[in-house]
Amino acid sequence: MNGMHERLPVFLANLDHLSAPGQFDAICNEVIESCGTFTQPNGEHSHLWELHLHDVSAVGGTEEEAIGNWKRLAKRVLGHAAQAGAA
Repeated sequence: MNGMHERLPVFLANLDHLSAPGQFDAICNEVIESCGTFTQPNGEHSHLWELHLHDVSAVGGTEEEAIGNWKRLAKRVLGHAAQAGAA
């Protein structure tokens, strides 16, 4: 695992203990600290929230949906990484 993926499990575990507004704040802070992006819908562009963080990308119709989708995908990525490491 590289440095970015070493941070991912801890970050995901902490998210599970936060309220929706707390998760939004934590995601925004992590995006800033790790050069990710969290883009809100913008007129002529996508009508979806787009979240790219720790090499995991997700979209959603709302910020909460994008965060939920990102969490599911990030957990899947960690599961695949753990299986690959065990092999």
